[in-house]
Amino acid sequence: MPDFASKRKAGAEGISSSGLGHLAGLANNTDPKWWRDPCLRKLHFMLMCITIVQITGGYDGSLINNLQALTTWKSALNNPDANMIGVIGAVQTVGAFVCCFPAPYIADNFGRKWAIVAGATLILIGGFLQGFAYSVAQYIVGRIVVGGGNVIAIVGATSLVNELSHPRTRSYLTGYYNVIWYIGSVIAAWLCYGLRLHLPTSQWGWRVPTLLMSFFAFLMICLFPFVPESPRFMIAKGRDAEAHALLAKWHANGVMDDELVAAELLEIKETFATENASKGQSKSWRQCFATPGDRWRMFICMGLATCNNWTGQSIVSYYNTQILTQAGITATLPQLGINGGLSIFDFFCAIFGGFISGRVGRRPLFLASFIGMTVAHVIVTGLSAKYAMSHIASYGYAVIAFIWIESGFYNIALNPLIYAYTSEVLSYSTRAKGMSLFLFTGDWQAIITRYCNPIGLANLGWKYYIVFLVFYILETLFVYYYFPETKGRTLEEIAEIFDGVQVANQVLAEVEKGVRPGGEVAAEIALESPADEKTA
Repeated sequence: MPDFASKRKAGAEGISSSGLGHLAGLANNTDPKWWRDPCLRKLHFMLMCITIVQITGGYDGSLINNLQALTTWKSALNNPDANMIGVIGAVQTVGAFVCCFPAPYIADNFGRKWAIVAGATLILIGGFLQGFAYSVAQYIVGRIVVGGGNVIAIVGATSLVNELSHPRTRSYLTGYYNVIWYIGSVIAAWLCYGLRLHLPTSQWGWRVPTLLMSFFAFLMICLFPFVPESPRFMIAKGRDAEAHALLAKWHANGVMDDELVAAELLEIKETFATENASKGQSKSWRQCFATPGDRWRMFICMGLATCNNWTGQSIVSYYNTQILTQAGITATLPQLGINGGLSIFDFFCAIFGGFISGRVGRRPLFLASFIGMTVAHVIVTGLSAKYAMSHIASYGYAVIAFIWIESGFYNIALNPLIYAYTSEVLSYSTRAKGMSLFLFTGDWQAIITRYCNPIGLANLGWKYYIVFLVFYILETLFVYYYFPETKGRTLEEIAEIFDGVQVANQVLAEVEKGVRPGGEVAAEIALESPADEKTA
């Protein structure tokens, strides 16, 4: 594995502002402005539809936090104490923990789309189990089922968005993929607020928001026939002709002999050949650790999952209601209102992060995020200690303000890049398994944090924040030493950072000689008349 200096500098060469890497000079039958191009508009719309997976995750992730402020929910579950709330918050990750293993099997063998459908089906069932729960046991079972469905759907959706996107816009689309999480979070927060305002004593005040989760899952299933499969999955299964047709349709307005499409197809096939030569055809989990480059990838995946769980955001997302109570804000409606406002603020911070992630690069954004969170968390800890000793309201309000600032720094990088960066550093052969390993690492740690956080807050108060301060310092060092820059590269060129194989230059040389991807393929496939030729 490269030394620290090599890791920091890796990826600095070969960056292009277009995102096409070494292939930036090739002609492409799309408009440089994606919103002016018919096929890219449709492609982006379908990719945004896939992000309903993240809307569901954001909705579920914020729902428990908001339901804790509803007395009707508490009474329906026999007024759970801090221990039981910890169990309810953590038990979802048990389902996720278990489903991390079948998720890559479904995505790699049946397709990325089928993984989304399988996950959505489980979420649909789990939502109904929770929404119509009349016991704590039934509610917990529903949480477990939803957790499993979320993992399977995320593995399929994250891989599909990365592998289907046009290389020129991939870095932005993958950045925005997880930003959509906050749409679900905002809906959950304000729906609970409205129902608490208008149905303060009705059981439907918490059942309706819980059942809405199943509606999002139903939408995912309905969209299945209209979303294309991953061209990389098709090539991996020997369906080169279909992959060629798909790339031409969605990346070049149907032009089969488009230079960029030819280069993409060649680059994918050459990279697959290189992977097979170095790792063989094995599909076992050992493949994820077969080479030094793969071990570096997995270290990043597991490390980033750890970083994501051990930040102040892991408390704010699920137990902000307890934090507000300790800061002196105890009334239900103000708590719900602050939770709803924070969700909107986080959403706009994440949009900003997604917007600049393709411009400033992944590595600088990660570093700015962790340094900003560390500074804000130091201030939150100090102000919380002051409030605990004095109970002066202004200190409590200042705590809330800096919690928002800390949350904002989290969302400029970790929200837009948590899935984008993880999935793009993985090669095709390890992408589904690597994402599952990333989720597996995060889930077993989430079981600990979601159970311990409410207990730690209840017993230690502000002193519990010191634990996260130590993690922030270690996480910042981890990012600085191990995260390479991936900006401006295609997926196959990112593999060069880890594996050192210059596939892109070989492909470019072949394209310049007039070599076409699979000559027999072009003769077999006929598409409708292409649009007027444009060049990138």
